[in-house]
Amino acid sequence: MNARRIAAAAIAASGVGIVIQIAAHVHYPTVPPGLIIVAAAAAVAAFVPRRWAALAAVLSGAGTLVGGLANAPWRERLSGVGSIGAVSGTWVQIAAGSIGLVAGLLALRSTDRSESVPVDQDEQPPAMAPAATR
Repeated sequence: MNARRIAAAAIAASGVGIVIQIAAHVHYPTVPPGLIIVAAAAAVAAFVPRRWAALAAVLSGAGTLVGGLANAPWRERLSGVGSIGAVSGTWVQIAAGSIGLVAGLLALRSTDRSESVPVDQDEQPPAMAPAATR
């Protein structure tokens, strides 16, 4: 499994963390923007060209971590305050967001390497010399 697929799966799992929190009656808007953003990022990470997929995973993972850590109730749930569903959903969200961020960075790195090596399509590998006959 490559870094791009891992990133897409991790970002989707981050959305599962949000769904777990909603099921545990954590206050979310009727249409949770975080879930929509994560779902869109997971779709981009899964279905678009490599560089954009990796970038979507990096931005979504970083957004999950920064946005979550800026939210006081989210930080409280990290320390175990709240129902088991709220706490576990938050931990799923932070773990998946972190994995998505790292996998996205690795995918960006591999994309940069594959694009930085110039390949001449007209260049043929050297032919092997025929075996010497006795």
